[in-house]
Amino acid sequence: MSPYPDSTDEISRVCREAGFEVTAIKKVRSRVYKAIVASQADSGPETKYIKLHSTSRKSEFETFAAIATSVGHPPCDVVDADNYLCLVMDSAPGRPFSQLLPVVFLPGVWTYKQQQYVEAFQRVGRQLGRLHARTEDGTGPVLDTSEQQKAVDKTAVLEGHVDHETITAITNIFEKSSNIVTPYAITYGDRTPHNIVFDGKNVSQIDTSCKKRSTAYEHRGVVMGLTLMARRVPYGTVSKGRRLIDAYWNGYTQENSTSGADNAYFVRHLYGAIKLLNTYESPQTIESKLTKWIDPPILYDEIETAIQKITSNE
Repeated sequence: MSPYPDSTDEISRVCREAGFEVTAIKKVRSRVYKAIVASQADSGPETKYIKLHSTSRKSEFETFAAIATSVGHPPCDVVDADNYLCLVMDSAPGRPFSQLLPVVFLPGVWTYKQQQYVEAFQRVGRQLGRLHARTEDGTGPVLDTSEQQKAVDKTAVLEGHVDHETITAITNIFEKSSNIVTPYAITYGDRTPHNIVFDGKNVSQIDTSCKKRSTAYEHRGVVMGLTLMARRVPYGTVSKGRRLIDAYWNGYTQENSTSGADNAYFVRHLYGAIKLLNTYESPQTIESKLTKWIDPPILYDEIETAIQKITSNE
């Protein structure tokens, strides 16, 4: 039985008891709500987003909320409703990079906006580097036991598309991945461009999961997202995506001394590409139904590159 309430009245009550005077609330999607909250400073009503989470990560969410604004997230508070948590967040100004980049990659626009977006992705890197540095909690395998088996199983999607030797090489990489140790820290989760918002000046990270796992997970989201977006459009180029990826790595290393582009990262990148190919076998969203015709050749290129990097680093 789900611990999460179906009633918006229940969520409003819990938030009011925590000091948030909710005057209106509506459901946006599963476990996410948009609320109007009366301002305590008499500056007028404020828009807040409320996302429900499991209490199993209460400590992680409390740690995250204390540093949220310094790692790119809007101000937020954790409300404990006994059997679930409410993360009450300010709204993030701007639009997601997933909407902005297709325009920015236009040749004339790129010439004009390039430096602005390079600096923006340096900030993305600094934000994630700071989050990982401040919440680092030991080390662990780049893929945990369940992920390792899933990765091996998902290589079946490659049959008929790559040669048997390549599939064998990938399977061996995943089976040995438990030997690749990587820093663990609190992570946002999916860092693809639709979860990072830009208003021309400020970069905001949204939709955090606060799961402790390999920090390489987040690098894969940023890099894969930029790679796909740069190559999906006919006027995009590898070099445009690479310029922003390099800016991201540059920003990350300013805040975190951990090397990013190592074998741990390339294993996650390899797994991410194969997971996407599996998604395109049965696309569920309108976007995935469209991109399934564009992305696979790009993903096979990324798979080949990741294998080369991993084997050359061994």
